[in-house]
Amino acid sequence: MDEIIRLGKKFEFDNAYWENPKEYNFINLYQVGELYCADNYEIVEHRQVCHEITCIISGRGYVFTDGKAMKAAERDVFLTKKNQIHRINSAQDSPLRYYYLAFDFNERAEQQPYLAVKEWFLSEQEVVAKDAVGLAHPFSKIMTEMYCFSRNSSEMVGTYIDQILYLTCRLFANKEPIRYLPKGADGSVGRVVYAVIRYVDENIYNIGTILDIARGLNYNSSYLSRAFRKEMGVTLQTYVSERKMEKAVEMLKLGHMTVTQIAQRLNFESVQSFSKFFKRAMGIPPAEYRRACAEGRNTADGR
Repeated sequence: MDEIIRLGKKFEFDNAYWENPKEYNFINLYQVGELYCADNYEIVEHRQVCHEITCIISGRGYVFTDGKAMKAAERDVFLTKKNQIHRINSAQDSPLRYYYLAFDFNERAEQQPYLAVKEWFLSEQEVVAKDAVGLAHPFSKIMTEMYCFSRNSSEMVGTYIDQILYLTCRLFANKEPIRYLPKGADGSVGRVVYAVIRYVDENIYNIGTILDIARGLNYNSSYLSRAFRKEMGVTLQTYVSERKMEKAVEMLKLGHMTVTQIAQRLNFESVQSFSKFFKRAMGIPPAEYRRACAEGRNTADGR
């Protein structure tokens, strides 16, 4: 892996332990991070020294495994196994952004229930699947813990790594999408509204309009809006906006993404529309809020 060339990155938050892998439960961690490619970015062909899970956040490109080219797009999850030949190419007009986890199984993986995960991973023939289990969430939490390292962060990282491995196993073992309203469920307003809440919370980065929620749940958008307001006392659009604002504040506080990148991540039409949205809710533009957060961190660090 040392021979990998990384050029032209917009940003990368990389945590590498190649010389001294960190042990987390039943795996040894070699590398975990988040990469936002520049146009035409490429990781040159190399042989994997360990296993890797790649979770695409946004953009387009290609992932090559043992010479097989696969299109990469938002919410794609790729498995690359030890000793496989691997390469990634990012598009020019829509560069890739993705999370990655590089690991190997340790001795604890020979015990149940971990052995079942190891055996599944080593025998799995599929290389790519569309994320239907919210895999980006524990990845995001790992980035937060490692960026803002504090008390018990190491233990928290371990729990999120476990989630990534179990969710990946679930994703590839069951290609059916999550049913927010299972077959046979009653169609009561309360149950429908709870399904909306779960869908929004787990798909907040992919939601642009209320229609996206309606399509995801296979319901009429007007019905969902009326039912949600009746049960919750606020409009569905207000709820989505509040959840997006929470994510925006979280990412601005972390400080390793630009305002433009956050606007893209939250599926706004433009950085201008995001800035107006943020200022209307918080009273100040997002860039100013981010500067205030940075100054607060510097003061706390004594700088």
